[in-house]
Amino acid sequence: MIEVEFYDVVEKRRSIRKYINKPIPEDTIKKVLNAARLAPSWANKQCWRFVVVSDPELRLKLGEVMKNNPNKSCYEDAPIDIVICARREDSGIHDGKEYFMFDVGLAMENLVLAAAQEGLGTCIIGWFDGAPIKKLLGIPEQYEVVAVTPLGYPAETPNARLRKPLDEIVFYNGFNER
Repeated sequence: MIEVEFYDVVEKRRSIRKYINKPIPEDTIKKVLNAARLAPSWANKQCWRFVVVSDPELRLKLGEVMKNNPNKSCYEDAPIDIVICARREDSGIHDGKEYFMFDVGLAMENLVLAAAQEGLGTCIIGWFDGAPIKKLLGIPEQYEVVAVTPLGYPAETPNARLRKPLDEIVFYNGFNER
């Protein structure tokens, strides 16, 4: 494990699109998934499920069903892809708003930060047709495929992307109050 301070991990995490061909130790994969498992969720319902795709042939097929995604190469190069899915009814609904996507987002953030802590890269992909992924991986019909991320050792570290300054996005005691 690479010892890094929390804020350093948050600051240095990047979406990685190129990976080296190096296996990830099973205990490291489990640590990353365990961090995702520990995320908060609506009423602690933990609606998420993670499908770890490591079989090379299955990963090629996953690449085929996601062939129209512009980030296709990043999940083809990494040694592992993780498909995150959830059942809508396993999370909260309040005033017509469903919270399963929010819950999965919390778990995803834990996953990507834990991966970065372990020296691994991820790239959250949310643009795809979930139906062929569900069919390929035997995901039950009642589950939604929410995101896919490659998991692997980065071949490169991209530069930081421009972020808005705090004084542009934070208000005190009312919107537009500085």
